[in-house]
Amino acid sequence: MKHRNAIISVLFLSVIFILPAITLGRRLSALQKGSVPAQEAFSEQTQHTQEPPEEQNTFFLLHQSMREELTGFTDTLFLKKQLLSFNIEATSLLSGGSYFESAQVVLGKEGWLFYKANTPEEHPIQDYTGANRYTEEDLAQIASNLKETQDYFLSEWGTPLYIVSIPNKELLYCEYMPDTIFRLNTQSREAQLAEYMEGRPEISYFSLKGALTDAKTDPLPLYYKTDTHWTLFGAYVGLQEIFEQVYGNGIPADSSCFHMESENVFGDLANLTGVPERFQGDISYAPNSDFADPAQYHDQTLLIIGDSFGDALATISKPYYSQVYYTHYATFEADAMSYYKPDLVIWECVERYSDNLKDRRLMEQ
Repeated sequence: MKHRNAIISVLFLSVIFILPAITLGRRLSALQKGSVPAQEAFSEQTQHTQEPPEEQNTFFLLHQSMREELTGFTDTLFLKKQLLSFNIEATSLLSGGSYFESAQVVLGKEGWLFYKANTPEEHPIQDYTGANRYTEEDLAQIASNLKETQDYFLSEWGTPLYIVSIPNKELLYCEYMPDTIFRLNTQSREAQLAEYMEGRPEISYFSLKGALTDAKTDPLPLYYKTDTHWTLFGAYVGLQEIFEQVYGNGIPADSSCFHMESENVFGDLANLTGVPERFQGDISYAPNSDFADPAQYHDQTLLIIGDSFGDALATISKPYYSQVYYTHYATFEADAMSYYKPDLVIWECVERYSDNLKDRRLMEQ
């Protein structure tokens, strides 16, 4: 027994030290051959960095350089892909196919993948389990900020602002979540906030969860199995609900105006595992060229401010408006309104980023 444990320990320590040593040797060899010039590598790491206060420059650049170098080192770790694949296969086998080890991805039922990263900005599993609840103070703060932001857009730019909430994939397709993740509260923060806003009609806020849930009877998926985002058909369903809320002319979503565009598409979740080919890819569907109902056309300019879900929403909106712009929430600046000159603005927010609704940055110049 002692000899066996000693052998296992030696093998384990060998893997820990040998693989990084090989990786370091390969990187140094690449540098010496000039395939990754040191000066170029450093400039690539720092040229997109936001300039810190003057007194923090040295520390900031050193920290940024170390972090980028460490990331680059782990990304090129020798045999990384093979080790990731072995780890996933081993943990999946030991759990009877109900689980695999990953820092950011949850294996759901029937090949569905879900996001589980827990950062200060996003915590989708806590959203799903209901572990993170809004207090009355939180809800009041969000409502106050949304009303003030809405009033600002109307008074400063003469533009109505609509706040649109999109549910996380984990909540919309909860039937595919693993049974090992228990829900403490079936009402998520998104549903909690939507309920709170129902009593405040002065705020143009609405959730797309109801419309998306109703559309799940359609054979086309609303979200990708291997990605965190909604499909173009999901965005189409969401847009029809927006039309209903804003103009009163939304129509039932019909997938017959969509066609298969490509097969075996691997989404961000599959790629996060490091071995996307292990999973069955998605089928991507696109709208037909004549999918938009002419009766729903609006001779207006639409501006969508939001997260990555806003990209698909902007794409599906283009045939319905004379002009459509999309800008990410994190980079939007209020004085850009003089360039966009929109007739209406949609502030789109997926559930895992709902804390952004407390932020006042849309009013910052």
